[in-house]
Amino acid sequence: MDVRFANSYVEGVFAERDLLKIYHLISVISDERELPEECWLFNRLLEWMGSTRSGVWQYYEHLPAETYERIIRALERFGLETVAEQYRSGHSAWAGPDQAASVDAWIDAHEEELEDTVFRLIAGRKEVLLEAR
Repeated sequence: MDVRFANSYVEGVFAERDLLKIYHLISVISDERELPEECWLFNRLLEWMGSTRSGVWQYYEHLPAETYERIIRALERFGLETVAEQYRSGHSAWAGPDQAASVDAWIDAHEEELEDTVFRLIAGRKEVLLEAR
């Protein structure tokens, strides 16, 4: 049986633009069924954005090459070239602590803009998370 969340809950987290709750919705539902690529990319970008606390280099350290390539292709497909550029930059500089500090700084400096970007990515996909489809 598919996991379902009340429509009012889904509507509420989208109205509030609560990215962490949307991340949770996508994570739980995607374990049950396939969701559009925008949902997958939304979660991957939130993971990347949240990695600055310990240093984004740690994010890249354990990132499988296939996942990295899929993220880059998706960023390009959805027209997120600036984010793709920074994402690539971090991947090429992650060799150890502080090696990708400029990417950490960029993410932190553009946090609000990045949050808007990732929300716009999935804003039109809310229906796939609603109970009655």
